[in-house]
Parts: sequence; C-alpha cells; structure tokens
Amino acid sequence: MLKHGLLCCLCLLMAHSTLPLVAAEEETPTIRFLKTWGQQGDEPGELHFPIDIVINTTDEIFVTDHLNHRVQKFDLEGKLRAHFPVLPNPGGIALDKQGNLVLSHTLASGSSKHKIADQISIYSPQGKLIRQWGQPGKGPGEFNCPGGIAVAANGNIYVADQTNHRVQVFDPTGQFLFEWGKYGNQPGEFGGKATPNSRVGGPQFLAFDSEGNLWTTEGANCRIQKFTAEGKLLQHWGTAADAPGGLGGYFSGFGGKPV
Repeated sequence: MLKHGLLCCLCLLMAHSTLPLVAAEEETPTIRFLKTWGQQGDEPGELHFPIDIVINTTDEIFVTDHLNHRVQKFDLEGKLRAHFPVLPNPGGIALDKQGNLVLSHTLASGSSKHKIADQISIYSPQGKLIRQWGQPGKGPGEFNCPGGIAVAANGNIYVADQTNHRVQVFDPTGQFLFEWGKYGNQPGEFGGKATPNSRVGGPQFLAFDSEGNLWTTEGANCRIQKFTAEGKLLQHWGTAADAPGGLGGYFSGFGGKPV
C-alpha cells in the first residue's frame, strides 16, 4: 500500500487540523478524499517506504522517506519544497518546541542496506543535524526498533521503544528521564499478543491530547491506551473485531489530537 503513488493519500489525510477533512451532516461524520500525490522512486518528490508525517505551523509537510534515507518537505498542494539526507532509516517524526524535526531511526524494512538504526536524531527544518543519541539495547537510552515520537508541552521527548515494549522519555537535549511499560497483555503493558521480539508488538505510535495525556497504539493487541505524562494508566480499549470500534491496525495523532 506504500507503493505506486498511494502514499500521499496518507499525507493529505494526516494534514493540518485546520483542513476541512471531516464534514458533519446530520451528526454523521463524512470523510472526504481531497488529494493524492507521489510514486515509488528515489528522485526528488518520489518516495520509497514513507513511514511518518508531521506538519508545522506554516503548513509545511515533512515526510520520512525511509528507504531513501531522507526527509522531504511538501506544501499542502503536494509540491516539493525541499529534501535533505538524514541518518539512515528514518521512521517516526515529530516537531520540538523550536520547530526542529525529531526523528527515530529503525530497520522497518528488511530491504534496507544500511544497518544504522536504534537512534534518535534532531534536525533543523533546513536539514542540519543538531544532535543524535541512542544505540541498540535494553538499557535506559537504548532502543530496539524505536517507532513513533511525541513532544510534550514542556519539550520532553517521548519515544515508542517498540520491541522493548516501553515508552522512554528524554529532555530536549536527549538526556534520559524515565520509562514505563513491559511485555504483556495487561493494562499498562504492551505487545503481549505478539512474540517478545516482534517489531509489531508495540507501542507503535504516540500522541498527546490537549490535556497533556499520552495515547499509544498497539498493532498486535489491537488496543489504544491512555497515560498521564508520568506514565500512569488512565484508560484502555480495543479489540480485533471486524466491526465498528474494532481495531486491526494502528492509531496515531494528527495536529495534537488523538484519532
């Protein structure tokens, strides 16, 4: 689904919260398709395994172009504005309080020839590397397939450490602060319906709501969980049922709002 021009349907559906993507008619939400662009390739404007997307306050769309090892910037019409190389295998992306790009690096595809992964990096919007940290492992500040990233109102950086089945929290300079989570099916745990070493166990993606609570997704458990910023579980729900309310995939947050 990430090939042959389908990817930027994802981009526009995840566009800035001011876009009229959902219209109400008699209290029944209607999702309207707006635009698609892009095709598989390595030329500017083409993409190869795009993973995540973020939109800044000036409506610039940044996409992690995973197998091309770069970030590309588009406007809301899909016109390419810039592209720049980053450390290999970019995955999750978020904006910090200065408008810089916070990236996770993970081997999301077995076809990648670059084995540098399990890191976090911060780039300026123009593509200048500001800092990086992390290495493979299970200890504080180490990662095993880091996924989604979210930045709190105070600037702290939250990382979904997928195969370590935890959320790690860092200050804006990359200093480790604390973590929570472990492998399992119980509320507050992650990924128990996948094998312990599965990259899809979770948590996968993160989003803060307007009250500063953190929402997480688990593809394997088909579950959404809600935590305080300190890691206290507040709420959880989700089943794999093929019916309204059932969850068979992922959850993310757009424009700071959970979906």
